[in-house]
Amino acid sequence: MKNLLQRTIIAVCLSVPGVLVSPVAAGAASSGPPTITVNSMIRPAFSASYTDYAVKCPGGTTTVNAHSPSKTSVSIDGSPRRGGTFSQAVQVSPGQEFTLTVYRSGWHSATYHARCIPESMTLPTTTRTGSVQSEFYLASPQALSFAPNSYGYDSILLDRNGAPVWWYNTPAPSFFPQLTSRTTFTYFRGTAPPIAVGSGRGVWETRTLSGNLVSTIVPTDGPADFHELALTKTGTYYMDGYIPRSPVDMSPWGGPADSSVVDSVIREIRANGSTVWSWRSQDHIPLADMGRWGSEEVANVALGGSYDVAHVNSIHPDGDGIIASFRHEDAIYRIKHNAAGDIDWKLGGAHTSRSLRIIGDPLAPNTFGGQHDARRLPDGTVSVFDNGTDLGRPPRVTRWKIDTKKRTATLIQSFGDSRVAVSPCCGSARRLPGGHWIVSWGGVPIATETDSSGRRVLTFDYGHTGEFDNFAYRVLPISPGTVSAAALRAAMNVMHPRP
Repeated sequence: MKNLLQRTIIAVCLSVPGVLVSPVAAGAASSGPPTITVNSMIRPAFSASYTDYAVKCPGGTTTVNAHSPSKTSVSIDGSPRRGGTFSQAVQVSPGQEFTLTVYRSGWHSATYHARCIPESMTLPTTTRTGSVQSEFYLASPQALSFAPNSYGYDSILLDRNGAPVWWYNTPAPSFFPQLTSRTTFTYFRGTAPPIAVGSGRGVWETRTLSGNLVSTIVPTDGPADFHELALTKTGTYYMDGYIPRSPVDMSPWGGPADSSVVDSVIREIRANGSTVWSWRSQDHIPLADMGRWGSEEVANVALGGSYDVAHVNSIHPDGDGIIASFRHEDAIYRIKHNAAGDIDWKLGGAHTSRSLRIIGDPLAPNTFGGQHDARRLPDGTVSVFDNGTDLGRPPRVTRWKIDTKKRTATLIQSFGDSRVAVSPCCGSARRLPGGHWIVSWGGVPIATETDSSGRRVLTFDYGHTGEFDNFAYRVLPISPGTVSAAALRAAMNVMHPRP
């Protein structure tokens, strides 16, 4: 195969109205690696080792110009293969795929897959500077609102070359997609306006990768929020929500003495929506622990909604308990899964009797600033994406060794990205089994894969068009063997069949 490809040159120009593309000359060399020249509306740039590509196809037609040397032939979009230099028009609409297959001496050589993307879809600039460990990257790039995003899709799987191998456009505003099996994905769908800035009200839906609805998870004791859905080993789910409460005295931060607030609730629920266990922030976290966030919430309420006095944003199962992150406490908590919902320990935020002593962090006591995505890793350490919000410093990925006997938390790893100066919200940091990290840098249009030391090996950069535009709440790695590119293409072809 390698020798065959090295002796084959294929030149393909995808022509669109208003774009001048030069065909490859008939006298091009007949040896060396294959080449495919394209206009700027295809991603990524062609490489013989890349199988998937995105093409914009205004007007529903793409013209392919091919040149092949002696003893080679090309089939475009399933047509009879031909040699030499020729052109062929392909009728293709957004979501639909066509193929380019290279043959030599009658034997199948290689097939490349090109898929038409919507005119409104914006793809990131992808830069790879080292070997990567994730096969795909799942995200929902959008603006910080519950209006449908402007890119023509709500959930997208990019491959390591930046090609959108699969996407799904939900029928309503959605958030935080995640694969729940080899054939299904789950996402939050908003059904009502949020009751506080940065929150949501809705349900979680599970669909096949080809778009068929499998189930809807609806809590029986109140609407779900979008920040977390975590599957447990027993088949139940942890999810978060917001519950209103009044009157509450917000005068220490400049608000009314009879304010309406929302508390965070953590639920473990069954698939039918019934509650197994629940925990409410009001019962365990004093209002005073909100500290500096009280004044910000007073400002946020001017935009509408209630005061969000805790703001849970991640929940991770941890044996006989959970690890949860509360943005408006600047802290993460280890909470026991028992009737009392006891707090085992607290890391960051206002000091309490349950606080761990921090070792090795030069930023302590301001260890966290509106942090996200706290997780227990397989080696027992705890990772946290620290936004550093409103603390005058950039975000960072942190990893901690927790010693519950000595009541200490030791910072054992911390790194940032020199291009990211601030992180106003959101973000994630996921460590792969091989040690690499997948990081969404929080309210900014950059996501990266880094090696174990934090050195960048891949960057997705959506560019900046306005405040909070083009960012992903989280970016989730999809490890090799989880789902195949062929399965993703097949699912897309079910949703977007060719006539």
